[in-house]
Amino acid sequence: MLKKIFKFLLKLNTDETGLFWLKEVDINFLFKNYISNFNQYKFVKEDIKKINNNIDEVYNFYLMSKKEFKSKSVAFGWKKTFDNKFVDLFSYLNKKKLDKADEILHNMQESQILHGLDFADYINKRNIKAFKILTIFKMQKLFHYLGLKNCLQTEGIIYNLNILEYKKNLDFIKKKYENFLINKRINKKPCIKIKNYNLNATDIQSMYSSLRVKEIVDQNLNKNTKVNILEIGAGLGKTTINIIDLMPKKLNKIIIVDLFPINLIQTYNFLNYFDKKIIWYPGCKRKIANCKIIIVPSDKKDILYNFKLDLIFNENSFPEMQGKEVDKFIKIFKNRGKYLFSINHETSPNQNQYVHNSFTEKFNRSNLKLIDRRKSWIRNGYFENLYSNKR
Repeated sequence: MLKKIFKFLLKLNTDETGLFWLKEVDINFLFKNYISNFNQYKFVKEDIKKINNNIDEVYNFYLMSKKEFKSKSVAFGWKKTFDNKFVDLFSYLNKKKLDKADEILHNMQESQILHGLDFADYINKRNIKAFKILTIFKMQKLFHYLGLKNCLQTEGIIYNLNILEYKKNLDFIKKKYENFLINKRINKKPCIKIKNYNLNATDIQSMYSSLRVKEIVDQNLNKNTKVNILEIGAGLGKTTINIIDLMPKKLNKIIIVDLFPINLIQTYNFLNYFDKKIIWYPGCKRKIANCKIIIVPSDKKDILYNFKLDLIFNENSFPEMQGKEVDKFIKIFKNRGKYLFSINHETSPNQNQYVHNSFTEKFNRSNLKLIDRRKSWIRNGYFENLYSNKR
């Protein structure tokens, strides 16, 4: 009864999208953080100064690939988004107004291209309470996953972490993993401020996903051999950057395949963070063999057959692809891959406008061996599946 009353009271201050995760939330924790010490966590909007960008590189990539990009290949639910969000960017690139294109790319972090992942709806509706609680809760869960002493639950005791305990845990994570929250180089994100840390819920998600990728590599692949990782649908590249930072010696290449407009954002962000000498995209003058980050538009999937793919990783996009696109990736996996790791929701197409296929059914019919399956705490309805290629 207490839970029902509490959810009803929350509903008065949050919208339905802010309640989707409540089934996973410990009510005692939520009550303490929502009622008791909620205001100690400040909401901020971080605005990062521009770094010198190689906008000419992005322009070159655009010229090489724009004629081959087919907007009709974009999933039905995304087409309107692409038409609205990218028309100005493409226009400025066509006119070679690179300063304007640079500005658009710099500010794309706030767009809703990635729908719920950055919880843009909360911010647009000024639903800061839902955003703050979700971010705090995810950080608590990350503490728990990493086995830190002061976390959501230790030996059955519920902890209400104060701001200093949060900072202590964050300092520990930063020291252990060196470049935690490295995504500060990606511009303008809504955050909560804990002492000197600005935290976004997707930073936490990217950190967790990259740690899971590292765990799978460490547990299943030869420790003495460098690996190639294919990330399908890398978005802004947050998780990609974390993977590279967590596995500097183990990683041979990380290959990214995505829709061409998203490739432009990825290229822009990677050029802010890495030396352009290690970044390859179709049409650039660098040799693919000498590069560590390989960016592949989705209409050039044949390039993927040139690589031995030790791990294929997808998060938040398999269900939204057309079935024939998933079939192509299954074929690539069966021909070139060893393991495939998926973090995705498993909603049926008639329950969600963005869902086009039941990808798990396709995997099962393709005789892929499911070797690990667990419920994800990142988002309600998500599962983490690890497949092995039977060869």
